[in-house]
Amino acid sequence: MNEIIIALQLIYPKVVFANGDQFSWSAQTKTITYSQTSDTSSDTWSLLHEVGHATLEHSDFETDIDLLLKESAAWEVAQQLGVKYKTVVPQYYIDNCLDSYRDWLNKRSTCPYCGSQGLQTSIKVYMCINCNRPWCVTQNRLCRPYRKK
Repeated sequence: MNEIIIALQLIYPKVVFANGDQFSWSAQTKTITYSQTSDTSSDTWSLLHEVGHATLEHSDFETDIDLLLKESAAWEVAQQLGVKYKTVVPQYYIDNCLDSYRDWLNKRSTCPYCGSQGLQTSIKVYMCINCNRPWCVTQNRLCRPYRKK
């Protein structure tokens, strides 16, 4: 993975590549944080995914669906970059990653009153399409999807 990081630094000189605890992209600091574990293949795929966010200039998301669309778009770029760097980003890996966001979205959008699906009306509020009741969710995408009545 070090060879890819060196190559990416040359192509993206305005992006900072920093070793850390987890993979992430910060639009504010133009930093890709990466983590190297024993599974170098998935590390490379995740790194390319974060480069996808940087390439697409992703910043904060407006809605939960917006986040899912940005994640999907970043994986498309990762697959294209994989061809360039002679690594295949497997569809099963992408699907597993996107499924975690879909599961998160499903939990957040499920009405805590009646169990039906709701629609997001603002970054922190959903409204049930069945019982017409609102509930609040946290803005943090990394924490457990709490729903406050």
